[in-house]
Amino acid sequence: MRLALLIAPAAALLLAACGSSGASVTDGGAKAAKGAVSAATFTHETEVADDPDDETAMVPRTDCLSVEPTGDGALRYSFLLNFDFDHACQMDGTAVAAGPGVWVDTKEDGCKLTITFDDHGVTLGDSGEPACRDNWCGARGSIDGNGFQASEAGALTACPAGR
Repeated sequence: MRLALLIAPAAALLLAACGSSGASVTDGGAKAAKGAVSAATFTHETEVADDPDDETAMVPRTDCLSVEPTGDGALRYSFLLNFDFDHACQMDGTAVAAGPGVWVDTKEDGCKLTITFDDHGVTLGDSGEPACRDNWCGARGSIDGNGFQASEAGALTACPAGR
């Protein structure tokens, strides 16, 4: 898993930006205060071309996941995953509850994003035809299996813009 997210002990998403009103979004129901956002980042190095010498260099990039309960059991999400040579996956939308700790967003193009929360963090799943990576990622990017670990948590009010 590449990224980080705050997860409370009972596999609940802790909405850190709410302060003491942090609410659970597990068990199929989002009960958060209006406007509550939880976000996490993970900074890692990716390889980039260092023109004009055609050399490569390692540079830091920040991945990000932001989630916000909509109040009706759904989950609004946005993420950015960075890969080598400035390829990335970037996606946002609203996922509906599909079971305890699981939300799914099926896009108009047929891709199906799954967001699964457990005691270890959150994992992103990519299925459908076409796969989400086909339309939402650069050539070196992938979504399936990437996620945020609970132990690398960060509390933000929103994902940072850009890289």
